[in-house]
Amino acid sequence: VTVTLLNTSFEEEPSPHNCSEKCLFQVALRCEVDGDGIGGYPSADNIGRLSHEEEELELLHRHAKPYSIGHGCGTSNSEISESSTVYWVQTEIIPQVEVPPVIPTMTEDLILNIGRLASFEDGTIEELGAFLDKYALWINQNTTTSQALEVRYQPAAVRLISRQQHALDRMRLGVERLNSDPDIRDAFRFANESMLRQMFHSRGFAKRREASDVAREMPNENDYWKSKAQWRPFQLAFFLLCVGSDKTQTEDFAPVDLIWFPTGGGKTEAYLAVAAFQVFKRRISDPERGGGTAVITRYTLRLLTAQQFQRTAALVCAMEIIRRRESLKLGKSSITLGLWIGRKGSPNTFADASKEFEALLLEERPKNPFQLLSCPWCGTSIIPSRKSDVLTTYGVTASND
Repeated sequence: VTVTLLNTSFEEEPSPHNCSEKCLFQVALRCEVDGDGIGGYPSADNIGRLSHEEEELELLHRHAKPYSIGHGCGTSNSEISESSTVYWVQTEIIPQVEVPPVIPTMTEDLILNIGRLASFEDGTIEELGAFLDKYALWINQNTTTSQALEVRYQPAAVRLISRQQHALDRMRLGVERLNSDPDIRDAFRFANESMLRQMFHSRGFAKRREASDVAREMPNENDYWKSKAQWRPFQLAFFLLCVGSDKTQTEDFAPVDLIWFPTGGGKTEAYLAVAAFQVFKRRISDPERGGGTAVITRYTLRLLTAQQFQRTAALVCAMEIIRRRESLKLGKSSITLGLWIGRKGSPNTFADASKEFEALLLEERPKNPFQLLSCPWCGTSIIPSRKSDVLTTYGVTASND
């Protein structure tokens, strides 16, 4: 059954100024039935036209039966009865649903401790292997479950389990490389240490302060290593997956490794760790020429760009501290960060930046035209809240290097 609402209003000489008077906004249609209720909406697989992706979605959401579909809108329905029917369905112009949080398991697993991975003491390889054994157990459970599925779900189940097994093989290869290749192991250690330091500064330490405020005491080395920061299981799995990517195996690079998690799930830390690993790996392999642009990140939203840039800047600070300490391994060229978001968001040339900065020095209450509002490491405001005759209170320098 298809229910449609038509707007039959007619205007011989429509005017763009009052056209909204003839429009219908956020209309709702509701259908109620008596008796046995409304059954589940028929699946499209009855006509054999599902793509592989649609088959996999059907499998994953096989317990979430739809009772209606909307054309240009969403739908909702009454509570599902014991006989798997509903008594009303209706359109929803702006659908609402409460998405439960993704709560990680295995939080007590010691190998998830970032400081533990950064130090990489004896026994770490065995602990990583045990961590992946739990992933293998999950795959085995999925295999057992798939054998009891309806025939129509079997092809999708086989494909999904095959991809899970391929991911596990890549992760095990990552652990094998950490065990056999000292350079890979050092890059992994440095990346974890960088994330340990970055998290310490991003999660509260680097609160905003003015340059004229009392100097903030920086943390000592023990403060970092005593931190209880840890990876979520999927973050460490993704890290090992990328370490285990094989250049000679095209199937590792044909697909995109997508991290699909809701906001606040930990996607940023997962890809920042991999970015740090790549930067360190290049420099370890060639300290003199391993610098340059190692990672390019593209964002789709301007506000997201600014927020992510701040977090990435804190990571780069941590990486540069490690590079200075390990300059024999990581070379003498600094690890730096750049941003391009277009002329409206940031000056495109040194000359434009210089003009904006000179104008800024004359303002009584200067407004920061640059992307970093505060130092990602100590929290000091890049631009003071009031005009200052002390040039060093303006945290802006530039060079053509």
